[in-house]
Amino acid sequence: MLEAINIVKAVFLDLVLVREALASSSPYTTPMYFATCWGGIPCMSLEALTVTSTNSMFLAAFFIGIAVFIVGAFLMVISGGNDTLLQAAKRAMKGSLIGVALVAGAYGIYRTVVYIFYVL
Repeated sequence: MLEAINIVKAVFLDLVLVREALASSSPYTTPMYFATCWGGIPCMSLEALTVTSTNSMFLAAFFIGIAVFIVGAFLMVISGGNDTLLQAAKRAMKGSLIGVALVAGAYGIYRTVVYIFYVL
């Protein structure tokens, strides 16, 4: 049990380090950890708040699409020859792949627009 906890801690630390490395190479001047103004509320500009919340929404949509794909794959495995369940699983997997592709494309357009307006 202690070994599993140490592995989870190591993975979490690696993710934090990767996020900090990405943030330091970002063209934005937004710091990774914001200073607190009062009562633990972080000081953040409207630009930083917008970029952070939009990035979070794109990430959440991506993970939801992946989760739907995994559920569809699970339904396909347990269908056991039931054609109705198999077709539902195929529709879920196809829809999730289309959704993830749309989210990835929208994120690419969004990042391009943000780069044009805020960096150039």
